Amino acid sequence: MKKAVTGGQEVIDNINRAIKGIEGRTQKGLIRAAIMVMKSMEKVAPVIPVDTGNLRASRFLVTKKGAGAGVRGGRFKDVSMKPQHEAIISKYTTEAKAVQEPLVILGFSANYASYVHENLEATFKRPNAGAKFLQAAMVRERHNMLRMIQKEARIKK
Repeated sequence: MKKAVTGGQEVIDNINRAIKGIEGRTQKGLIRAAIMVMKSMEKVAPVIPVDTGNLRASRFLVTKKGAGAGVRGGRFKDVSMKPQHEAIISKYTTEAKAVQEPLVILGFSANYASYVHENLEATFKRPNAGAKFLQAAMVRERHNMLRMIQKEARIKK
């Protein structure tokens, strides 16, 4: 006589619930990792150049839900940059919503951001400012970022 296996659906439901929880925490880990990079660009050389402050103000972090609180950028001295900034955030939010996996987009809306980032010959007013500020922060924080994502993604009991 065969015994019927019971509770199978309950196990599957529990596994699916745990997977959904991991996905949500993975998103949280990505956000925290991106914020870590943003802070690093402010504190460790090369830091973000701020000759006028517009480049720094143009930074943003976007998820499927839109721009993250406190990471939408700052005040623009050139107020004409604000509409472009909002349009770029809107564009990336729309693109992020179309992706199934957890996603964070970190960037700068200033149209000259890539030029400043790549210009190894430039000199800046801000001490310790320099080219490759985003790339350097990501390389510098890569292990901490992975640890943060891993920590958040653990199944919590």
